[in-house]
Amino acid sequence: MTLNQLFQSLISYIPATNMNMRKAYQPDEIIPGVQYDIFSNTAKKNVAVFSIDNQGRLFYFSVEDEVLKRSNFTLKRDELIDKASHFVKTFYPEIYKDCKLASFFEIGNTYTVHFAYQDDQLHLFLPETGVTLFLTKSGEISAVISFHDKNTNIHYPDVMISAEAAKKQYLHHIEPELLIAPMDTYYIKDDGKFRLVYSIIERAIYIPAGEEKAYVQKDAIKQIPLHKPKKVKTNLHDIIGLKNYKLMKKKQTKKKRIEVWSALPNVIQKKTDFDMDEIDSCLMKLCFDKQNRLLQITSEETPPKVMSKSIGVEQAEEIAYRLLFHLYPKAHNQLIRIDDEVEMEDVYCFDFRWQYNNVRISHDIISIDVGKYSGRICSFNHQPLSKQRYEHVNTTPTLSKQTVKQIYADYVQMELRWFQDEESDYKLVYAPTFPKLAGVIRMIDAHTAQIFQTKKTELFF
Repeated sequence: MTLNQLFQSLISYIPATNMNMRKAYQPDEIIPGVQYDIFSNTAKKNVAVFSIDNQGRLFYFSVEDEVLKRSNFTLKRDELIDKASHFVKTFYPEIYKDCKLASFFEIGNTYTVHFAYQDDQLHLFLPETGVTLFLTKSGEISAVISFHDKNTNIHYPDVMISAEAAKKQYLHHIEPELLIAPMDTYYIKDDGKFRLVYSIIERAIYIPAGEEKAYVQKDAIKQIPLHKPKKVKTNLHDIIGLKNYKLMKKKQTKKKRIEVWSALPNVIQKKTDFDMDEIDSCLMKLCFDKQNRLLQITSEETPPKVMSKSIGVEQAEEIAYRLLFHLYPKAHNQLIRIDDEVEMEDVYCFDFRWQYNNVRISHDIISIDVGKYSGRICSFNHQPLSKQRYEHVNTTPTLSKQTVKQIYADYVQMELRWFQDEESDYKLVYAPTFPKLAGVIRMIDAHTAQIFQTKKTELFF
């Protein structure tokens, strides 16, 4: 298929008119291959993008979300798979011939269909092979990603352990963590209420099918006790670091107020907007709610032209604590600090989470970034958590961790899968699955033993 033939075939999947093709002016570094934009002369904008490899084969295809015609009508499973199969047959005849349907699942308003190769001996699907398609509920192709060819290194273990032995190992590394969490739309049959639950933490996400040891992850969350700052500042602007900044613009709505401050007040900021997600050099954006509580800070740390010594993590921690205790004077009782060991180039990062009666609340993280050289608060983001949402929760669990592990053990089984160790190396592992359930167990109520599941989103199950 020539480039023009490929283009003519692709535009039949795009709900737009009068389209032409042009090489991408600013290619996306994440997308492999040579990229092309599909431009609609009628709409006067890009409506899709695709990329090809050095043999002219389609690597990637994506239609702009605003171009897709959203419909309340939902096709049946088999109809969606037929739509995906037709696309694969058209653009990937070899994959259509040699691959099989590996998975079909729903993520939000999108259905994902994956066709993959299987190994010759066990006939198990090989991850990162074949092609993945994303479809709207009405059957429109929104994106397509193809993977490498069947040039893979498959390693069969000399001696294989049983599924029962793998399950015993897997359960040994399960750690139920007590926390307060809202059962929101992330879960099947959600009700939005905060509950005391045990979150199922997997220390080993899979068990090698051979006799080698499983990789066991360390604790995902390391908690650090808070301490009050040594120096107390009462002026919010001084704490943030606005000493050399001037207020340039202000926008007031019913729900919030946004302020734009500039370090170069004599420079006209014509292109400056009030989008808190947009970072502008030499500017600081502050967002407050209608109660005048600080919600967000957006800025950027600009390293000095002549590289100087950073302020150090201890001083940065002191600055972060000043802001935290200014906003929440009882922060040492309300919050805990999370050390996720994330290192950024120009800022020190500090993350905090809510707690109630010494039980962590699964909610938005309060994040504070402090500039390594300026000492300014470069980024701050959180939404105040209403105590009324969680103060009804009984934080003394009825069930023990051991009981919860047994409940989990009654549902989980282990099945053989291929795990991609390197770019094209595959090793055989046992992975958890829940054959009796519609989803995957993530939480168990600490009082009633009710299980809370998330939808299955694995490529192979």
